Amino acid sequence: MVTVKQFRQRQTRLLRQLPPSSVLVLPAAQLVTRSRDTEYVFRQNSYFWYLTGFNEPDAWLLLSNHERYAGDYRALVCQAKDPQLEIWHGKRLGPEQALETFKLDEAYPTEVLPEVLTEWLEGHQQVFFPQGEFAFADEAVFAVLDTLRKTPKQNLAPTALMDCRPLIHEMRLLKSREEIAVM
Repeated sequence: MVTVKQFRQRQTRLLRQLPPSSVLVLPAAQLVTRSRDTEYVFRQNSYFWYLTGFNEPDAWLLLSNHERYAGDYRALVCQAKDPQLEIWHGKRLGPEQALETFKLDEAYPTEVLPEVLTEWLEGHQQVFFPQGEFAFADEAVFAVLDTLRKTPKQNLAPTALMDCRPLIHEMRLLKSREEIAVM
């Protein structure tokens, strides 16, 4: 079994590979509707799972090594607790519990995703993001980048958009004892 400590170590290893003033924006998978009100069995995005161990849809991992933080900074955007929806779709951890369980610096509900992405992308030089993997994620990230680029004379927008998948893929090649035991 892979522990929260090991997921954090993976996040730290990835952040060490990124240039200074970088932010990683990694979306989780979404539920896929099969017909009207039924969904396929949920399967988490492999890269997201590898870095978080968080197995809920509609979540986002945000990692930063910007100098404005004292060291690495980690956040998760996830669905808020909702007893009514949890009857049909299963229990949700919610931001408060995710913060504690996954030893994060911040956790937010998905309802504030645009504001959170704006705050996190602002002032970073590079954004590492799996462009083209999920249309919903491309739309969300590019909307924020467009807004930051249009802000006059502020120079808030990142100057580079990089694909994070090759870095994570390389990390996933070498398996730990715990990963081998799970396999």
